[in-house]
Amino acid sequence: MQDDPLQGDMQPLKGKKWKGRYRKHVGRYRIIFIPYHREHIDEVQATIKAAFPEVECKAQYRVDPERIYIDAYTKADDSFAVLDRVTDRLGDLLVEEGLGIYVVPLLQEKT
Repeated sequence: MQDDPLQGDMQPLKGKKWKGRYRKHVGRYRIIFIPYHREHIDEVQATIKAAFPEVECKAQYRVDPERIYIDAYTKADDSFAVLDRVTDRLGDLLVEEGLGIYVVPLLQEKT
């Protein structure tokens, strides 16, 4: 299930409340889950790291509502520069995949 959670006896759940959730039958059990989109998170983090090598990223997954937040700690004076690098791709992921990834640029403490 970790490699490909959408294989096997799986059904997307219907209704606004259940958007993005799936039901999988395993034996006599039914498992309701939300697939974790690690490849998209890694892609966004790599884009940020290409422009800001010192960045530290931490991803948080929130189920209700389904969102993924990436806290990007950087020494950049302009936090919007971080967002400029990824805004187009985040919009594509939201429209094409229905996946809400939100980048929160934060100032890294200077040592």
